[in-house]
Amino acid sequence: MLPIKVPPLGESIVEATVSKWHKNEGDAVAAGDTLVELDTDKITVEVPALKPGVLVKRAAAEGDVVHVDDVLGEIDETGVAAAVGATPAAAPAAKAPASAAPPAATSPAAPPPRSTPQPASVTGDVKSSMKAEGAALSQTNIINSDDPHNQYLYTQVGLGLAGLLTLLFCLGYPAWRAWDDGNYLYLSFLFLFGLLCLTESALEVQSGITFFALFNAFLSYKYIPERPSILMPATHG
Repeated sequence: MLPIKVPPLGESIVEATVSKWHKNEGDAVAAGDTLVELDTDKITVEVPALKPGVLVKRAAAEGDVVHVDDVLGEIDETGVAAAVGATPAAAPAAKAPASAAPPAATSPAAPPPRSTPQPASVTGDVKSSMKAEGAALSQTNIINSDDPHNQYLYTQVGLGLAGLLTLLFCLGYPAWRAWDDGNYLYLSFLFLFGLLCLTESALEVQSGITFFALFNAFLSYKYIPERPSILMPATHG
């Protein structure tokens, strides 16, 4: 039996909740098929089948809290082999009645067209696009998730070049203004947030959006044009 274990969930994350099983007990699975989804407070992790077989046991139910290296279920690797081995034995029995009639001439069937996954800039589904690319290249990230963990790449895949240029402008123009005015505190914040976007999809989670909006509004307050107060009339010299 091949155990299905909870993979590493990322830095400082030690537990997750079983959100959804994609396979039932007795289902045949292929290598790379998503078996179960785990939710944490930061990300959703898809646990794939490492080898083909039959899912014979689900040790954790939906809603259960699990920890890293906990066993989620078991795969019987011999299940597929037994099913394949039984196929040739049944073939001779089905062949006998067919021999009474001459075989009809058939033309070779054309291979089905290969489906090409639509880019996320068309569908808006970044994770599906990343999953399709990862499956085609047999690659995934260290925590088996479909989040690129790079805000620039996430924006490029999801919104295309126009979206990426808009993001860079929203970070670059205020940084240039801060440099020109000598506001090095605001400049440092934009620089550090830009570096953060290289290692995390910071603007795809509510906490990241709140963090950026709060500090950006506070540090850029000096750039808001001053307006005359309606309580104090203007004085003329």
